[in-house]
Amino acid sequence: MFKQAMCAAALASMPMSAAHASEPHQPAPEWGEHVDTLSRIIVLEADGRAHDWAAILWVLEHRRARSRSGDPEGAWRYCAATNHAGTPRARRILDAPLDELPRARRAQVERAQSFVTAWIDGRIADPCAGATHWAGTGDAWPSHLRVVSCGPTLNIFGRERAGDS
Repeated sequence: MFKQAMCAAALASMPMSAAHASEPHQPAPEWGEHVDTLSRIIVLEADGRAHDWAAILWVLEHRRARSRSGDPEGAWRYCAATNHAGTPRARRILDAPLDELPRARRAQVERAQSFVTAWIDGRIADPCAGATHWAGTGDAWPSHLRVVSCGPTLNIFGRERAGDS
């Protein structure tokens, strides 16, 4: 019950309409096959911060849409948790059966699954004006990117400066 209330509160605080006519209004349906993986990725990248979750999911969708293959798996390789920089702890969280995760982490993943499902269904708008990158506040920020506002996130989000591709 508490878990459902937390997810409902997170969803209620998110913008629920598409923000930019030139950006995708709904994620590609291919993401529906990857709810569990996406849920674990956003938990690893942003713990329980729903504003960061929405921004990260949309970055992944923009990266998927821009890729030649349009493959969701290619898009999530951008995440530190899933690429060569992933830690053994991250690998355990990504690979362990849900019922084998520690209780608190399992609860976060379950909330994230509801959130990802709402995003795939088109109920979570892009809060970041087409951001294609994110980084932690302590990470180096490349000069070819400009920061975009995504609301009250703890991560930093951005996209290529005009004229860059």
